[in-house]
Amino acid sequence: MACAEIEHYLSTGKYDLLFQSFDGAGTLDRIQRGSRAIVEALVAEVHARSANCPFVHEKRIPSDLEGFTSALVTPMVKGIFSRKEVPVIIDLLKRSVHFVTPLTFEELLRSETPQTAWDIANLFLSGLNLASLSDLTPSLVGLSVGNRCYISMKYFEEEDPFADFVVHEAAHIFHNVKRETVGLPSTRTREWLLPIQYQKRETFAYACEAFSRILLLSGSVAERQQRYAELVKSFSPPDERVNASEYYDLLRNAVASRNGWRRILEHCS
Repeated sequence: MACAEIEHYLSTGKYDLLFQSFDGAGTLDRIQRGSRAIVEALVAEVHARSANCPFVHEKRIPSDLEGFTSALVTPMVKGIFSRKEVPVIIDLLKRSVHFVTPLTFEELLRSETPQTAWDIANLFLSGLNLASLSDLTPSLVGLSVGNRCYISMKYFEEEDPFADFVVHEAAHIFHNVKRETVGLPSTRTREWLLPIQYQKRETFAYACEAFSRILLLSGSVAERQQRYAELVKSFSPPDERVNASEYYDLLRNAVASRNGWRRILEHCS
């Protein structure tokens, strides 16, 4: 029975939360043993599928991934948070953003719940251009879970000038982490790092992603306007939770503002 449960998990990501087909001295022990067993089977399956696959992104991946992440998110953090809070938030994001590579995937799978581990495994396989564990699994580049986000190696082959999945996923961490968790003062009305409306979370992330790219590619306000015009012609958020017209208006206002990050935050709070 346990073997059937493992096979079902590997092919679907679904499993019995009580692990009733596994042995154990009581419910808790059975759950712990079952969780370890299916995740270890997942690690072995991913190894088997990727064993003969060349690591095509090896030369593209920076040696200092924490420093790479810090450079990407620093403009956003400085534009939104106070000067005293900036170092705390950047340190959080450096620890929270994980690139799923041949050197890191095992540890990442073992550090998460079986469901999240299965999603990370698919993220890793996709990064190697290998088939997912299930035909029904969409090809993902980024994944956010609580205060952690995971980035596929496909990030390093992205050609869209307005795409940055690191910034996008990092933006989601702001509404998932409480201020007190990272040692910042909090009140009843300032509980989370940022008070993003639930309905605006994807709008916020997509706007932060595009605005970060516009700033990086521009040296003046005129160039920002030009990049914005290019984005409107070439890109629409591929997410039904984001209203395209609202997204374009928000970015237009951000591009024209002295601090566009604040304009994005105000709109989505």
